[in-house]
Amino acid sequence: MPRLVFKNIEKEDVKRFSLETVEELSRIIGCPQDWITFEHMENTVFSGGSDITKQSLYVEISWFKREQEIQDRLAAEIHSALDKQFGGAREITIIFYELAKENYYENGEHY
Repeated sequence: MPRLVFKNIEKEDVKRFSLETVEELSRIIGCPQDWITFEHMENTVFSGGSDITKQSLYVEISWFKREQEIQDRLAAEIHSALDKQFGGAREITIIFYELAKENYYENGEHY
């Protein structure tokens, strides 16, 4: 944990992002690299009947609460890496979802 879910981005772009950033993200978060997962989610976004999927990119991060400074550094690193990957051509939205440890189970066991 954490789990990064990417929307409005191609699968190969998520794969490349994961390879290029996992080391730095792990350092910022303070966890082993294999705890971080990158998920590609296919979706289509409409506004006023028009497909606007390629206009913006979303990253949703589910994790256990950390200090605001760590969250800010992680968001900045993700934004910077994606902005570089796409040449500043996409709006990037990053959303954090905090998981309560008492609600998280792994292999049937409470965390």
